[in-house]
Order: sequence, then structure tokens, then C-alpha cells
Amino acid sequence: MIAMQRWEEELSRPTEDFFSAYVNISQNDQDLILAVRSAVKVLVPVIDWPGFLPHMPHGLLGLSSIFRLRGILDARSFRRALGTQLHYFAQEGRATSAKKPLMGSGSFQNIKLGIQKQLPEIAFGEVMGINVPTDDDFDSLVSLVKKDMSNMGHKMVFIHHMKYLFIQLGRPKATGRWLLGICAWLAACAPDTFWNERAQKRLDQVPSRPLAGSMVFAPEDTTRLRKAVNEFGLVQMLNEWTSATADGLNSAEMLKVLLLSSSDKLLDARRDLEGKTSWLFTYLESLWFSDDAKSDLAVWSQAAALVNLFPSEEDSSRMSTQVEDGGLKVKLSDAILDVEPQKAFSIAHSSLNAANLPADVEREVALAVSWGDPIYNFSHHSLALASLIHLRAHIEPQVWNYAMCSLCKSLANSQGSSDLSRQLDRLLG
Repeated sequence: MIAMQRWEEELSRPTEDFFSAYVNISQNDQDLILAVRSAVKVLVPVIDWPGFLPHMPHGLLGLSSIFRLRGILDARSFRRALGTQLHYFAQEGRATSAKKPLMGSGSFQNIKLGIQKQLPEIAFGEVMGINVPTDDDFDSLVSLVKKDMSNMGHKMVFIHHMKYLFIQLGRPKATGRWLLGICAWLAACAPDTFWNERAQKRLDQVPSRPLAGSMVFAPEDTTRLRKAVNEFGLVQMLNEWTSATADGLNSAEMLKVLLLSSSDKLLDARRDLEGKTSWLFTYLESLWFSDDAKSDLAVWSQAAALVNLFPSEEDSSRMSTQVEDGGLKVKLSDAILDVEPQKAFSIAHSSLNAANLPADVEREVALAVSWGDPIYNFSHHSLALASLIHLRAHIEPQVWNYAMCSLCKSLANSQGSSDLSRQLDRLLG
């Protein structure tokens, strides 16, 4: 009881004793889950959500990705990564007064109306009237925001991740209402459907075909579409993309093309764009695992527009594998943490394409991510890695390997402070 009281005090007003309180409250798995539930109930009401618009804070969003990495991290690394993520969550900007929504009816029709009328507080309050939130409640919200690409598609991604966090926390009632409530609040904020409308206009002019059709695309078709996403302007790219859907481009092929293009963009990204570019993996994973969004051609088209938005270079100038003397004796995690993008790329390439060790690469990259301070990288590192790991069983090994190699380069090229992680690690004993 004393440990929980101290923890909630640190959540409310973080001090230099934050990590000490975290270590005391997270001695076992059950207490750790209770600590995260408390963080959600204490912090969601006091964060200045409107102040971040049209963007959104990543402190809460990143919690889901840390739980996704739990299965490949050792217990100490997981506690360290979760602790620094909770610290990031607690450091988010606060509102002048805590959110105290009026208790609504819990009717989904009222929630839907609040979202459609862009009334965030109404949507939030209606959710707080739900007795027991369910997985389906989160899925229903995804269906309402799938066309909305405000802030690079954050709404769908956020709801997708909050559903996963809800499940990992044991589907709690009160905490679940706060998670679902902030999802509904965000869903009701001003939408951006420009890309969706442009895509739908073109799709209305072509014959409709089943999305999961049996049409097999040749390698040259994949190359052509990849070139269009990488190099064309938005109008020409959408013309090419929607034309391909008329020829029977299925969802698996679309995912393949967009992952390849996203990997190209990530290899080409400057240091200051690494995190934002890696967001492409995070968005594509959320799209793939949303059944409703995944079956919508316009949503795939807006995903192509998102990837197309980021700059890319000529193929000839893109990073390729290089093996230096003794280079492969260096651990992948060390190459990433030592800010050696070329070496990280080459080691990952050798481990995946020569030794075929994807699980080993996942563990090494996850270890490196666990040492980074998410408050510095805005949780982009853990979000991108968790997304790629979740996608591995659903895409061709060669495509996944290329994506992981590009991510290793990106992680190495965007390393920042690890002071908080090391401070917490000392307390973990």
C-alpha cells in the first residue's frame, strides 16, 4: 500500500525519486501490471491532450510497444524499458485542470455521433458510461477513423495500440474506460481525409474487384509500383496505384510494395527524419491488423500516399552492405548503440541473409532499443521494431529482412541519450 501511494505521488508530481518508486512497485508481474494501470488512471486525465493537437504525445502510445517486446527481452531489460517509458509518460505536458468528463450513457451510437460531429468531450464522456469495455469497442473506433490521416494516421495507430495495451493489462474495467475514452476523444478531433478523397475519386472510376483476389503479380509489377511510390508526385502515383488495384492488386502485394518502399525511404532518411520515417512501419502494421481498414482499397491508397510523402534518393546512392575486417565480430546491439549505421546495416544483413537468424537479430535490436531513452526518440524506436516483429509471419522473408536492415541503420543513425536508462538500470541491482 505504501509503495503504491508513493508511486502515485511520483506519477502526479515526478521527482528525482521516480525510478526508485518504480523499482519498489514493480517487484513482480502482478505489481508491475497494477503500476501501469495506475499510471493510465492518474495521467490520462491530467495530460494536456488539446495542447498537442494536431500532434499527439507518445508517452502512452509507446507503452504498448514495450509490452510487445516483452517476449524477446530478458526480464531486467523489459523492466528498464518499461520504466523509462513510464517516466516519459509522466513527463508529458499537463493541463491546467484534470479531465472530469460527465458520465454518458455508454451508447455506441452516441459515441459515434460525438465523433462525427467532432465533439471530443461528448465522445469521451459517452465512453465513460460503458460498464465493461471490450476488444470490439476499440475495433469499432478504428472503423470510424480509418479514412482519417491527420498527423500521418495517428488515430488508427493509437486505437490499435491502446487495444493491445488493454489486453496486456488484463482487460481492466476502469483503466480500460480511460484508454477507450482517450481513443474516442482523439477520434473526434478535426479529421484530414484529403488523401482518402483523392483515392476514392479514382477508385470510383475503375471496376471493383475483390481485394483478396488470386491475381499473381510478377516481380516487374512490384518494381513498377515501388518506383511509383518512391519517385512520382502524388497525382501520378495515385493514378498508377489505383490502376493496379483495378488489375487485382491484393492486400498482401500492397503490403509488400509499401514495406519495400518504406525501407527505401528509411535507408535514405537524414538523421532528423529517421523517427518520422520509421513511423511508416508503425502505420502499415496497424493497417494490416485492422480487418476493416485492410479490406478498404482507399485506405491502402492513402497508405501509399503517406509513404510517397517522404523523400528518397537514387537507387545507386542508397546504402548497401559492406563487410569490414572484423566487422561481423561486433554485436549488432553495440553497432546500433555506438552510432555506426553502416556497420549495423551490414551486420543485420549478414545475420539475416547469410546465417538466417531473424530471432537473434530481433533480440539484439530489442536490447539496443531497451537502452535508449524514449523521451529522446519519442518512442519511435520501440514502435517501429515492435511493428516489424509483429509483421514477420505475414510477409516474405526477403522483404522482412530488408525492412529490418533498414531499421537497424535508422536506429544507429538516431541514437541519443541513454542517461535515464542507465540511471534506472543501476537501481534494478
